[in-house]
Amino acid sequence: NIFGNPDRHLQNLTGSGSSSDALILGKLTHQCWLEPDKFYKNTYTELRANSNAYKELVAKHGEQNVFKDKWRGIAQWLCQRLDTNERIHEIRKGADVEVPMVKMLDGIPVRAKADLIKDNVIYDLKTTNVSPQQFEWKVDNEDYDLQAYIYMQLFPQCKEFKFICINKMNRALGLITVKPEHLERGKEKFEWAIRAYFEIYHNTPLDEIEFKLSQHIYEGESR
Repeated sequence: NIFGNPDRHLQNLTGSGSSSDALILGKLTHQCWLEPDKFYKNTYTELRANSNAYKELVAKHGEQNVFKDKWRGIAQWLCQRLDTNERIHEIRKGADVEVPMVKMLDGIPVRAKADLIKDNVIYDLKTTNVSPQQFEWKVDNEDYDLQAYIYMQLFPQCKEFKFICINKMNRALGLITVKPEHLERGKEKFEWAIRAYFEIYHNTPLDEIEFKLSQHIYEGESR
């Protein structure tokens, strides 16, 4: 967010950020495929989100554990395709799952969880609304190359980073390898984001951060 959407990072700092439908489905799909014990401990309901009964469920179980029943069904539908594809099933079989790591990178602590690690390859699951062919472009457009670079620094024993992408509408599957030159591009984005962090956010009051962001303007040329 510091690199691609600094206003959202500010919202997260102030506690005003919200989860989108895409984030909810992504979270539940990850849980269903990688941590089914968590997935099935959630509370699912057909109640309207603005009903008193729904609010009572949230108060009892916590907002992070209550979801609309439709999201459970979609997540299970997506995971069925992941499990029945022989190539993806073989990757999942015997892999280390949800591997946590914390390290110092360029003077700041960075934490992450690798979805899957197998045979010195990191695999990251992405639910997406584009085709696998279009997802190749999203690696740059959505700054996934930045993510890949960070993970490769956190897990130096790994030699490759691959995205497992699945289309949310038709379950088209892709296995996208991040090329070395795109990891270098991710490194450049990371270094830029670190500079922005220290210039804008580090030890700075929230109102001053908001002012700095409001004064930012990009100046470029047509191309």
